[in-house]
Amino acid sequence: MNQVVFSWNQLEGIDLSLLKRAVYYGDGFFETMRWYLGRPLFWQHHKQRIEKTASILSLPLPYSVDMLLDELKKHLLSNVPHQRLRISFVRVGEGYYIPTQNKLLIIVECSPLPETGYLWQENTYKVGLSSIVKLRHPLSGLKLLSAANYVMAGIEAQQKNWDEAILLNEAGNICEAVSHNVFFIKQNTVITPPLEEGCLAGIMRTHIIQLCKKNQIPVNERSIPCNELHDAEEIFLTNVISGIRSVHILNQKKLKNDLTKTIFQKLRESFS
Repeated sequence: MNQVVFSWNQLEGIDLSLLKRAVYYGDGFFETMRWYLGRPLFWQHHKQRIEKTASILSLPLPYSVDMLLDELKKHLLSNVPHQRLRISFVRVGEGYYIPTQNKLLIIVECSPLPETGYLWQENTYKVGLSSIVKLRHPLSGLKLLSAANYVMAGIEAQQKNWDEAILLNEAGNICEAVSHNVFFIKQNTVITPPLEEGCLAGIMRTHIIQLCKKNQIPVNERSIPCNELHDAEEIFLTNVISGIRSVHILNQKKLKNDLTKTIFQKLRESFS
């Protein structure tokens, strides 16, 4: 099986037909990582998710994911301690919906992160409920290249002057945000939708759940009806790049962030 690894700035001279299935069908998936001093955070979680996603999509990886890690290091920016690295795994070959080949193209893109680590953000962060619905299906927890629902929810957030938008699933339950998993706090209990609700199996989501359990902070994965979110005392969002973002305003309601700050501090301590 052929294998190509390159960065976007090296596309000149590359046969762009290799991207045909990505453009036509969104045929592939991606992984976003945070790197510090030449090493990825949460590598084992990323490794497991890459292997699982590739298996579900019948995309044969060219070599072990640990060997991929060595390849990724070659594409890091020089002298940049904190970096965001996105890896796109694209199926290449002819065919329409059914591919006639099963080769893989890996595209690596690095960008610098100005933060010196996960930082607490004091600036007001506004969130609203999107009109875009995310359907539950066997692939809904994967980071697929096809992401029209997130794009449209993001545009809606921009038009309504929100910083983020929360999506419901077709059952009317809370699913996730455009680029974050969702947690809310009620009566000192941390609550987040289970993966069965269609949300992404986020790396930071997994870490925060484990962190809460380790520090004896009650955490509950359960369905969250839309109207229950308005009863939340605190809401925070997570992803591997920003860590934890406290939500200050949901629609017009102001929220506290007392327990959220405690969990954030535990996150910081987990890296020390």
